[in-house]
Amino acid sequence: RIPVIAVTGTNGKSTVGRMIAHVLQAEGRAVGLTNTSGVYVDGERIRAGDASGPRSARMVLNDPVVDVAVLECARGGILREGLAFDRCDVGCVLNVQPDHLGLKGVDTLEDLAKVKS
Repeated sequence: RIPVIAVTGTNGKSTVGRMIAHVLQAEGRAVGLTNTSGVYVDGERIRAGDASGPRSARMVLNDPVVDVAVLECARGGILREGLAFDRCDVGCVLNVQPDHLGLKGVDTLEDLAKVKS
């Protein structure tokens, strides 16, 4: 099992994920990164587009090159399909704001905070 770092919140997930991946790459790690810009393996984008859900995370987790995963976990993917992993080694929960309310019965900040946690 490789280390999994999950990043969630309302704003800043992609930026924080990129910063974490950069630090790990500087240490010589082969990082798998997912975010709203795509799926990256060892610094190269292998898929463009919004990749903040569990399908993209599974791509990273199944790639034999990857030795650490940095996964952006957006609320839409969590609500529709859950997570691609059963536990993470590091969880980063950023700000939770009312920007993303109204999907699948998540109508309050408290509801959204529960999804993100």
